[in-house]
Amino acid sequence: MNSTSATGRNDPCPCGSGKKYKRCCLHADRGSGPAPRHGEPVPDAIADIFAGIHSQLEGRQFSSKAEVSGVMATLMDQQQSRPIDDFIGLRSADMHALLHTPFDAPELIDVVAVLDREPKAPAMTLLDAISEAIGEKCLLATQTGNLPRALCRELFEADLIPEAIDPYRLMRMPIRSESDFHELGSLRHTAEFAGLIELRGKRFVRTERLKRAQRLAGNRAVYPILLRARAVEFNWACDDALDELFIVQQAWPFLIFLLQRLVVGRTSSRVVEEAFIRAFPAALNEVAYPSQEQRHAAVARAVTIRGVLRFAALFGLIEVTRAQPDNPYDETYWLKPTPLLHDAVRFGPAAPTFRP
Repeated sequence: MNSTSATGRNDPCPCGSGKKYKRCCLHADRGSGPAPRHGEPVPDAIADIFAGIHSQLEGRQFSSKAEVSGVMATLMDQQQSRPIDDFIGLRSADMHALLHTPFDAPELIDVVAVLDREPKAPAMTLLDAISEAIGEKCLLATQTGNLPRALCRELFEADLIPEAIDPYRLMRMPIRSESDFHELGSLRHTAEFAGLIELRGKRFVRTERLKRAQRLAGNRAVYPILLRARAVEFNWACDDALDELFIVQQAWPFLIFLLQRLVVGRTSSRVVEEAFIRAFPAALNEVAYPSQEQRHAAVARAVTIRGVLRFAALFGLIEVTRAQPDNPYDETYWLKPTPLLHDAVRFGPAAPTFRP
């Protein structure tokens, strides 16, 4: 039983795509998965795994299918245990844990339960304002169960949100309801998902969970609860009119990993967008645009709006400023790390510590 192939892994793919065999149809020809659509590359990380296995099998003789299966399983484990450049040095197993079990992998990632210092974040400023308005008793909600219009106007006019996070805020004036103040509305929903506030009948109240956390360590204990809820409970795609692209939210731990590794001093948001798309190139196939350039732009925009602005910046992990504030069509931002970026989420010894 011989595993040699007529086409070398670095040869042009016989499908005519013009790409190397290992970047196109190699894994499909070896029976390892579905073939990509004509002319579309296999993601680099996956292609490299199968190319590595192919190179180690090439020319070897096997006496049975059982022997082939055993060797394949061993080689697959070895390939998945190696660092991958597109994952910024993470292994495939690490990425799987970040995407699917981030709260059950303490050797890899730890979302701190109590911060070492007081969190400075727009999200906490809004939560404090809501909590203060509720007071010890309650806050009367509107007929639709939203925060009262007077409070929304007051907080909007207080400029609690940096302009870069909401560059179109002035277009929504005057504030007629909570829905006109996106960050406030989304934060209120996040706090409810976190079990920190609750709508009982027609009144908002502070929950026992919020009171316990405040007694324990004030906002140092409240912030991690709110951050977790924002990461996994609140739907990032609920009202931004972009493509669904669930991977942007699912990969929130990897996004923080990218920010910790790539954002040093003043860094362009384009750097983070490109690194994210390199790690998840299949996301380009989830948007319905005819050209690769349009698909790339759509995914990049979702990463920046949902991940960078409305998650990382809103929760004070980074500071953001517009790269060209006088150009409303330019969506490039300068990113700067804050102490919270490394204090709130810590990557353990299983995560690579080098910076590419």
